[in-house]
Amino acid sequence: MSKKIVVKLKDVANELETVNAEAYNFLNIETGEFIYYHEDFSDDDVDIEEFEDDKYIALPSQYDIHEYKIMEAFVDQLDNVHKQNSLYRALSGRGAFRRFKDMLYKVGLEQKWYKYREQAFLEIAKNWCEEKGISYEGEAKEKKKDSAFC
Repeated sequence: MSKKIVVKLKDVANELETVNAEAYNFLNIETGEFIYYHEDFSDDDVDIEEFEDDKYIALPSQYDIHEYKIMEAFVDQLDNVHKQNSLYRALSGRGAFRRFKDMLYKVGLEQKWYKYREQAFLEIAKNWCEEKGISYEGEAKEKKKDSAFC
């Protein structure tokens, strides 16, 4: 199948941030349009079967993205053992995402986290485009450690 479009890596990464368990995200490879489908929130004229057409490619699911692994990789690369331990504790058990976010603010790493997360999503977007043979503009910066994304 010939890809006719060039996507912006940042646009793909932004779409990945909307991924959740109840919805699907697709790229129309003829128009370059991203389509978010949720059975409760989609237009009446949109049918999920429409996306079985070859012109639509599904974006990675939340299970493919695995944001929990991104959080762990972020904590792994920290130099401050106290902050690292605090964030590891926040990641265990139910409510880990909320506790992690709260702890980021408490230890003053929220900006560093959001930059790291943005790069992780750009890396996932880049890998997805390359895997699907989709041309893209923009780049993900290289990680210092082995990539834990995808």
